[in-house]
Amino acid sequence: MDSGVFERWQRAWQRAFADVTGVGLTAEQKADRLAVHQKRFFEKWKNELISYSPAVTFMLDRIKKETGVAVSPQDHTRCLPCDLTRSGGYAPALGTVRLCYGHFWSKKQMEHTFTHELVHIYDHCKFDTYCTNLRHRVCTEGNPLFQANLASSDKDAVERVVNEVWESCFNDTRPIDEASPALNGE
Repeated sequence: MDSGVFERWQRAWQRAFADVTGVGLTAEQKADRLAVHQKRFFEKWKNELISYSPAVTFMLDRIKKETGVAVSPQDHTRCLPCDLTRSGGYAPALGTVRLCYGHFWSKKQMEHTFTHELVHIYDHCKFDTYCTNLRHRVCTEGNPLFQANLASSDKDAVERVVNEVWESCFNDTRPIDEASPALNGE
């Protein structure tokens, strides 16, 4: 066997062995390889949810039908690294959903996060909501407990807004209320 061919084969084998076992890798190399694996794994889950999840497909369809905005899941959803305080997010300025790879314990958890972020797109496109408007933010989150996470130093103002908008926001469950029986398997 040609020594050049053998050396290339040996290096390839050593890289594969290091990838599987971590032997011979620095902590940074291990973290990089883990991130690549997680991104690939969660991209696969994301694509499966886009194709097969009743909740995700419902939201994508509803956004297009009710707002006229065609959300391309491949262009408008990204699996990205995040800090440990979040599992996803919606960036209105970019029109993209972020799904935090490495932060999901199951595909079901990823599906819930993905659907939640698609509701933000729906609200933003249908009702012109903005995350900088506290009233809009309280409504679109749909959970008054999130107020603890708001970047507002005036907790009294947050509580006042929650109390002002809670009843109307709580009663507005669009578009989920239309699909509830189908999404719950009824």
